[in-house]
Amino acid sequence: MIKDLRFMVWLGPVGIVLMTVGMMPLMGFVPPPSPALAPEAVKALYLDHSIGIRLGAMSMMFGAMCFLVFLVPISAVIYKINRSLWPLAIVQLLSGAFGTFPFITGAASLQVAAFRPDRDAYAIQAFSDMGWFYLIMTAMTIVPQFIAMAVAALRDKSSPPLFPRWLGYFNLWLALLFQPAVLAPLFQTGPFAWNGLLSFWIPFGIFFIWYLVMVPTLLRALKHPAFAEEA
Repeated sequence: MIKDLRFMVWLGPVGIVLMTVGMMPLMGFVPPPSPALAPEAVKALYLDHSIGIRLGAMSMMFGAMCFLVFLVPISAVIYKINRSLWPLAIVQLLSGAFGTFPFITGAASLQVAAFRPDRDAYAIQAFSDMGWFYLIMTAMTIVPQFIAMAVAALRDKSSPPLFPRWLGYFNLWLALLFQPAVLAPLFQTGPFAWNGLLSFWIPFGIFFIWYLVMVPTLLRALKHPAFAEEA
């Protein structure tokens, strides 16, 4: 069982690589296109990068599936902290699973926009807008996941703790920093727009940092005596 959980942990970085490759070299969407672009400019963007956007969307979807598997060891550790925390383990798993929804549906919408780049410019812009709203605004679905992990870490009384106490505060900060993304539909320019500092750069940046923190933390937790009987 432990070997399986460790394998699932390492799928997390694989998912990040697939998402990064999908958005940057393939799609060329880092930074994202401005929501203030005119329909013809949006059409030209998808016409010039049609194949790359479609391949990049596929890569993002595979990355989302890796993220889905990565959630399992997190819930396993929460359950090991204390069996009475099983509701938090379920919340973490469900919230994280819904967190794959923005990547899959967002990538699919961008893929539709690129699939027939010769269609009407307003239709392409509509699918592009839909894709970015999925990717940015619905990132809020993973906020309960952060809160569940925070509560579990702060209630961890084991010695040594499976989740260090600082991890609880770290996840609470992440939950807070994801809040501005919900305002993306109200702005076409500035820090709250889907390509802005508060809606894109900070949430996506801390998502990468969260992975860098969680992978070694989970691998360390799986070496805890609580898992010794399942080694």
